[in-house]
Amino acid sequence: MKLRYFIVVLVFLALGSSSFAQEFRLGGKIGVTGNWITGSLVDRGTRVIPHTGINGGFTAEMVFDDNISVAAEILYSGKGYTDITDYIKPEDLTKASNLYGVNCGYLQIPLLFGYSVDNENKLTLFLGPEFGFALHASQYDIVDGKKLGSVDVKDWFAPFNLALALQARYMFLENLGVEVKFDWGLTRTLKDEAIKGLFIRNNTHNMGVQLGLVFNFEL
Repeated sequence: MKLRYFIVVLVFLALGSSSFAQEFRLGGKIGVTGNWITGSLVDRGTRVIPHTGINGGFTAEMVFDDNISVAAEILYSGKGYTDITDYIKPEDLTKASNLYGVNCGYLQIPLLFGYSVDNENKLTLFLGPEFGFALHASQYDIVDGKKLGSVDVKDWFAPFNLALALQARYMFLENLGVEVKFDWGLTRTLKDEAIKGLFIRNNTHNMGVQLGLVFNFEL
C-alpha cells in the first residue's frame, strides 16, 4: 500500500512541475517486445528462452529546456517465457524436449528523465523507474510447434514489479520516430511457491527489449 502512495506522489510531483515546462507533448507508441526471465534453474538441462509480445499505450512529456525533459507513460506490455527441458527417450535413447510457454500481460507505468544529445532534439536518451502491475498469465504446452491447452497461472506472479528502464528515441520526422528500450527487473517476478522444482532460489526477474514506433504532438 505504501508503494502505491509513493507512485501517486511521483505522478503529482510530475504534474505540478508542468507549470515550469516550455513544451507539453502527448503521444503514443506501439511495438514488439522480447522478454525473458532470469533465475538459477534446478535442472541444468532446462532452458528458459525469450518470448515475443506486443506493447503499446500513451505518453506524456514535459520539456523544460532545449535538452531536459520528463516523460510518463501508460502501457500494456505482453511478456512471458518459454521453458525447454531436454531428455533422452528410454525406448530408443534419442534426444527429445518438453516445451511449455507462459504468456502474461502487464500494465506498465514508466517515469523517465530525458536528455536530448543534439540541438534539434532528434535523439533523446531516457532513464528512470518503471512500475509494473500483473494483469493476466496463462501456461500452455507446445507440441509440434502448436500451443495446446491453457491454464490460468496469474497466482504464480508477484502482483507488482519494479524495473529500471533505459530508452533511446530518434525522431526522423517532427512528430514520428523510432524507439528502443531495455527493462532490467529489480524485484522478483515469481512468487516463492511458484518456483519449486524449477528454480534453486527465487532470484527470478523480468528482462526485456522493446522496439517500436512513437508519435507525439505539442499542446
